[in-house]
Amino acid sequence: MLTQALIGARFDGLPALPRTVFLLRHLNGLEGAAIGVRLGIAAEDVERELADALRVLAWGSAEAEAGVMPVDRAELCAVADAERVGEG
Repeated sequence: MLTQALIGARFDGLPALPRTVFLLRHLNGLEGAAIGVRLGIAAEDVERELADALRVLAWGSAEAEAGVMPVDRAELCAVADAERVGEG
């Protein structure tokens, strides 16, 4: 089961760019284009970094590198969104 503690431990291991993109999306609620403007990167790069962050948070780094995502993206985002609004 995916827990906030597990996500937190994996989050600490994220490289700076995917971590920043994830925070801007799920804590600040910014859309991809706005994140791209803020960070000076293309919207496509924002989506790729967000996907990379989600894979690492769902599996951990080794599994993410293999391109596997066993946890439903909606579940992962729900945990992140609950943190953002203080429900978790």
